[in-house]
Amino acid sequence: MRTFFTSFILFIVLCSFINTYKFPLNLTPFKNDLEIENIKGKVKSTTENVYTSVEKFGQYQRNKFSSRNVSNYNIQGYLIGFARYSEDGSTSLKGEVIYKYDSQKNIIEQYRKYEDGTIVNQHSYKYNSKGLKIERYDHGYQKKIVSKIIYVYDSENNIIEEKKYKEGDLQSNIIYKYDGKNNLILKKMLKNNKLVSETNYKYNSDYNLIEEIELSPIGNSQYKSTYKYSVFDKKGNWTKRISIYAFPELEIYIVERSILYY
Repeated sequence: MRTFFTSFILFIVLCSFINTYKFPLNLTPFKNDLEIENIKGKVKSTTENVYTSVEKFGQYQRNKFSSRNVSNYNIQGYLIGFARYSEDGSTSLKGEVIYKYDSQKNIIEQYRKYEDGTIVNQHSYKYNSKGLKIERYDHGYQKKIVSKIIYVYDSENNIIEEKKYKEGDLQSNIIYKYDGKNNLILKKMLKNNKLVSETNYKYNSDYNLIEEIELSPIGNSQYKSTYKYSVFDKKGNWTKRISIYAFPELEIYIVERSILYY
């Protein structure tokens, strides 16, 4: 039987389009959402049809339709709208992403607004003279600041550490490590200076994420995700991906993506 944790992880994976970071995980601050997702060209929207899959005669085949994920982007390459449709065609998640900019075109405020009017993930940002995001403020009810994140960078302007504070106390921190192409290859999450989890990432020659392994010292658990890309469009963007999850039960999905360009 699938555990609650497994179901939650799969929901997060399949709804990745509403998260801040997607594949590949590159935390260079000057990239827009399309660049962070490794999507080439001026893209207006993407539609991902997700199917459960079974392996027959060495081939992954469609089994059942699972969900449809739609992402909309502005001409600057930032996510502005999203929707997730369930297997019966109903909308299970829909909303828009709102950005506010300063005179230097830096995003200083961001939040997500769902169809029912609910506002979540409300953040404001502070930048240094180089245009690097150095602080993030997380807002709760009536925009009250509930926590703060401080970013630390390396010489390549990649984020190498996030320090999260709440009521002035350090709550947790995340440490990042990159390869020579500035792709994220290691993420360590710590709380009270104790390791909570460690995630390793691998990429192919096109910088698409192909493997993600999360290790947790708590219970010595391991969660592995493998991604295989088989079809691409003229821009070099993938249009079919096989996603294999072991959390620890094996789950296989086929993701077929169509891309609409400006």
